[in-house]
Amino acid sequence: MECTPSEPDRPGDIEVGQMGPDLLYWSTKEAVRQAEAKIKSQSEALAGIMTRATTLLGWTVTASLALAAALVTEKEVVAVVLTAACTVSSAVCAIAVIWPRQWGTASWEIEWFLEPPYDTELQFLDAMARGAAERIREDQEGIEQCAHLLRLAYLFLVLAPIVGAVAIFSSNRA
Repeated sequence: MECTPSEPDRPGDIEVGQMGPDLLYWSTKEAVRQAEAKIKSQSEALAGIMTRATTLLGWTVTASLALAAALVTEKEVVAVVLTAACTVSSAVCAIAVIWPRQWGTASWEIEWFLEPPYDTELQFLDAMARGAAERIREDQEGIEQCAHLLRLAYLFLVLAPIVGAVAIFSSNRA
């Protein structure tokens, strides 16, 4: 069986795609395309994390107001304070998630195209792919950090009523 770079002409020939110098150009274009897809995927993941953090922040504010009202009654002060500490910790984590950061984008400076710093399209594409890969790596670290903070925020919010109940139970046994 013989391999050819074009459409098979004879039975038994198979298409192998680009070869030789054309392969480098194709792979560089594909790297840029894949980078754009990855950046889009990261943007969607980040939007989901931010949405959940914003919702969680709303719940922590509501819970904190209710706890502040409970503190006025001066009953079970320790339980209320411990529960509030968990709720506030959750809010702090949620705020850290939604705090503005410098994120990469899927676009390049317009001036780059108006005054090309490279002699060939291949060099241009290579620089674009390498720049996108760096942005993807940096953004991935930030997204992972936001996801970790969001998990902590949820953990603190889930622990709040448990800590409060344990404190109430402990004070009633004493």
